[in-house]
Amino acid sequence: MTPKIVIIADDLTGAADCAAACGPGAVVLLDKPEDRMPDAAVVAVDANTRSLAPEQAAQITAHLVTDLARRDGAAVRDQMPVLLFKKVDSTLRGNVGPELAAALQSRRSHAPPAERVVALFAPASPAHGRTTVGGRQRVHGQLLEEVDIWPDESGRPRSAIVEILHQSGLSCATLELPTVRAGALSLENVMARLADKADVLVCDAETDADLDAIAKAAMVLHPKTVWCGSAGLARQIPRAAGFAPLADHALGFASAPASVSGPTLFVVGSPANVSIEQARALAAAPDIITITIPRALVLSTQPSPAVQEYTQQISASLKQGTDVLVQLAGSEPCAAEDAPRLTSSLARLIVPCADHSGALVATGGETARAILDAWGIQRLRLLGEVEPGLPWSVTEGWHRAVIVLTKAGGFGGPGTLLHCRDFLRNLERDTVIPTPLRIPTAGQKS
Repeated sequence: MTPKIVIIADDLTGAADCAAACGPGAVVLLDKPEDRMPDAAVVAVDANTRSLAPEQAAQITAHLVTDLARRDGAAVRDQMPVLLFKKVDSTLRGNVGPELAAALQSRRSHAPPAERVVALFAPASPAHGRTTVGGRQRVHGQLLEEVDIWPDESGRPRSAIVEILHQSGLSCATLELPTVRAGALSLENVMARLADKADVLVCDAETDADLDAIAKAAMVLHPKTVWCGSAGLARQIPRAAGFAPLADHALGFASAPASVSGPTLFVVGSPANVSIEQARALAAAPDIITITIPRALVLSTQPSPAVQEYTQQISASLKQGTDVLVQLAGSEPCAAEDAPRLTSSLARLIVPCADHSGALVATGGETARAILDAWGIQRLRLLGEVEPGLPWSVTEGWHRAVIVLTKAGGFGGPGTLLHCRDFLRNLERDTVIPTPLRIPTAGQKS
């Protein structure tokens, strides 16, 4: 199956929640496929560029879009290129401008010179209180500059979308709420007119109905339009594009079922205040072992017996069938240059726990990516959402089936991790998960 939608995200939680918004059966890749795309209507690639330098992030994004164009030939038979969705964080963290500019430039390079290819930018995620009003991003009505989501004040994103995109050389036209809500024909006409003047159409949205109107009207734009936003916009695209219901496509599972059961390993690596509150609520629950590891120990470059003791404690608890919460001590922000080393060291610490876990719940995109990399998991098949923006999936192409839940650091309420635990307990008791298809390695027979 040639994918109908390809999502390029800058972190794993974004790739997963955006793909899940399009419907069950989507595949998330932790690296671009070397030979062919997976058999899925929606494929999301985690480019893992959130913490990279802008130039490097842009280069990786451009390479992925060029690779998509190379694979796009099969879609020509349907006279419809693969729809490209550039996923961005709904609070505008990361290399938003450089990555969108790179994606648009690459997309344009594969279209005839006379054709006008633009980007449509609508980053609102109403389900999580992220809205766009007057071209500025808000969280529960407050401008990004005013909210207290992340402990690192120096890294707080700005809310002015046009200013962010201008710095990457992109010209913008803003479609404010009255325009978005003026009716389908009016909105289509405005989009078509502005597409001749601007590189990016920045759209206001406060509700899912706004995003639905934007998605439907934008179908008048060039088929190679770069769609850019969060899972809020992605949720509206399949039906607007006439792809729904995507869930009707085969999920790519083998027929023999496998029961997925066992204790859950929760790993909270995100420094977001919301995640810290969620971990505190989970730690107070009965029948769970909470293991708090000092940041200094995780960051140490010297081998330490204490690290091995933590690993043994986590593994022993999981072997006994007990759920385990692993978190880092302290709420102080980690220096930007230390963050990648912190997540990778934490992931290495729990590598021996992989075969004792029936499910993994990872909070924070970098944390989730580091763990899956360390465990050797390269592909997930999305099965649904526990909450909006909190997808659940099953490992694919690995040596056994493990349920994986990934959650962005700033998403959810105080009880979200408790909700995850309840969901998994019911799943283990009541549900049989189909066995995912294995990907034969060199020398193996399929």
